[in-house]
Amino acid sequence: MKISRKTILNLLMFALVLSFFVTPLGHYGKIFLNRLFAFGPEVIPATSRTQIPNYNWTLKDKDWNFFSFEEARGKVVFINFWASWRLPCEAELHEIQKLYEEFGEQMVFYIITDEEREPAEAFMDKQGFDFPITYQIIGEPAPFE
Repeated sequence: MKISRKTILNLLMFALVLSFFVTPLGHYGKIFLNRLFAFGPEVIPATSRTQIPNYNWTLKDKDWNFFSFEEARGKVVFINFWASWRLPCEAELHEIQKLYEEFGEQMVFYIITDEEREPAEAFMDKQGFDFPITYQIIGEPAPFE
């Protein structure tokens, strides 16, 4: 019995698709595809940039100390809300790490989560991210509400 080339290619394609659902390769493949097809950042002209209307916002730093968003007034600020369980967030955090490495001294980074501290820090350590994460206090007003 001779197996046709088309049958072999179909079986290989099926195995590849199946690997995305049942192996760890699938998780990393999904992240790669998300990063590949996600929109890229762009420079916004100064006249079109959003001004933060509300600086009355309390956050917690990595040491669980409260601080005011008022500290960012007048500075260049990068804000990102993320959750460790969202695949698109995990994909974009790799790009944020590169951005932080390049501009970390020139601007303030607020990488904000409302997750518990221990799981968030475990996720950051596992991924090898070293930018500071900030914890949003549930019930506090946010600057863009």
